[in-house]
Amino acid sequence: MSVAVVAIFALIYLLTGRAVKPLGYTYVPDEEFENFAKRAVGAIPDKKTALGAGGYTRLIGWTLLKAERKKYDGLATFIVKNKIFLKELCKRKYDCLLPAAGGEARAVTLAKAALNSAGGKFVEERVAKIFEVQNALHTLTFCEIMAMKDAFMYAILENVARLASSVNALLHAYDIAQRYVKSLNRLPKRYAKLSGSPLFLSICARIADYRSDEYGAVLQKLLCDLEEKLTTLMSSCAKIAEYDFSRYYTPLEVYAKYDVFACAGEDRKRAFLSLAAKLSDRENVDEFIYAVRVDKYMHSASAGHTLTNTVSLFGFKLGAVRHREDISMLAAALGNMFYMDLFFADTNKSRRQSISKNSVFENSFEPIYRFHTVNFGISTKGGRLKVSPHLPLEVVSADIAFWAGDALNTLRLERGENKELYLNGTKLVGTDEIRLSGRPLEIRVVIPFD
Repeated sequence: MSVAVVAIFALIYLLTGRAVKPLGYTYVPDEEFENFAKRAVGAIPDKKTALGAGGYTRLIGWTLLKAERKKYDGLATFIVKNKIFLKELCKRKYDCLLPAAGGEARAVTLAKAALNSAGGKFVEERVAKIFEVQNALHTLTFCEIMAMKDAFMYAILENVARLASSVNALLHAYDIAQRYVKSLNRLPKRYAKLSGSPLFLSICARIADYRSDEYGAVLQKLLCDLEEKLTTLMSSCAKIAEYDFSRYYTPLEVYAKYDVFACAGEDRKRAFLSLAAKLSDRENVDEFIYAVRVDKYMHSASAGHTLTNTVSLFGFKLGAVRHREDISMLAAALGNMFYMDLFFADTNKSRRQSISKNSVFENSFEPIYRFHTVNFGISTKGGRLKVSPHLPLEVVSADIAFWAGDALNTLRLERGENKELYLNGTKLVGTDEIRLSGRPLEIRVVIPFD
């Protein structure tokens, strides 16, 4: 914690008698962040809670109003010159309901951990890591992903409010110092201890126009520190407004392998994922597990149970379509663009705007990783190895280790022009099987691209 933070902490305590925490971060080095992330995540939500930013926005608004008064002689100029940003941040809606554990929305807990561990900076690598750790333990829900921008903005708002609290304490101390310097009277008993605060004495020196490095440096250093923190938060806010959090929704790894979903527009993807999340919640199933269930349904069941009613009118055929909102509707949409458009087209074309009001943000719904079904086709029946792999075109090579009796064998699959089979570096011709001798073998199979 910096000297400036300690000084403002002491000032707030002397003014209020309460240990109000000022804006100070606990920086976590990169090499320790993964362990930090594991401690920050893990709680399974047990209810939903609203973010509730009213107290923060009122504090920021009141501080801004005070800072603009002439009697403070530009003490908090850095607050006033950034009032447009502060007002836009406060006008943003923070009323979404999010899964919560321990009284705080899980998305907000993750946002705070990512931001505060980096000194208020939005660092993409840390965001990716903390989401990776969380999803490995328990999949972030669709509503959390869609509200993640709000969660990060809320974490920014909370930090700005804590900064505003520090500025408010400075202005309050300035009021007391003015009366003390101008009247040359003793401080009231309740504020007597302020005379031992270097920061308060620095404020008095400023009012008395007493130029001294000893007293002036404390206040100046604090003001520079607060301005730097606000600048950092503003920079993070701009990055958050344009960041695509949808890529961290892990069910996309399953759905995006279907061309229909991959080619669908944002509105259709949003509506499709919203229904999938609703169905998984109804069945109390993790959303990634439910996506795998949909994938299996695609390969083992019909494409849906759509009911239609048609009528002829003036040479046209009019039809009404009915379909129950269930897993078969998702499967039908994944299998045919007609059904994707029919079931999930969005009639409301409005889009959410960023905090700057100048740019329109669009979620890509493009996953970081894609999920593919891989069948290595390994058979060791009768003591003979036969390999008939079925690999996605994106897979260029794969290394496999498998047991046959007491021997651990290694198998490498790779793409090539022609089908070829190698045993311990020797090419085999006229056979597609290898006899397993009980000794470790090195096998290489080349699979044609087509």
